Amino acid sequence: AVLLFGGCLGERGDVTAGFATQRQVWQSNNAKNYSFVSSHSCFCTPNFALPLRVTVVNNAVASIVVDASGQAVPLNSRPTIDGLFDFIDEEERSRPALLDVTYHATLGYPTRIKYGTPENDGGGIISVTSLTLTP
Repeated sequence: AVLLFGGCLGERGDVTAGFATQRQVWQSNNAKNYSFVSSHSCFCTPNFALPLRVTVVNNAVASIVVDASGQAVPLNSRPTIDGLFDFIDEEERSRPALLDVTYHATLGYPTRIKYGTPENDGGGIISVTSLTLTP
């Protein structure tokens, strides 16, 4: 089960409240070490759109590899979950009518972020799957 908070100009307060609640749920997990798979759907280079496994240690990206092959990619290729929340916050302030976010039902992290319009302004969809918390 997931919670869906969509953004449109008439519901700006609701989107902001949902975002704050979900960020608080994520932070309550005190997750400092975890991994997840992140993929992008956008008008971007094929390498950028590949599903990448992101490993976070002490709240910092420690490694990023192509999920299918294990090939290392630059550490700035994907953010942490906190970085995704920062991205959502920025998008909500700049283009709220074009923002739609789905959150994990129990852990609160964003599982799908649809932002902008890919054909017009560089928007796209970011998906987060297979999140594993590690001690």
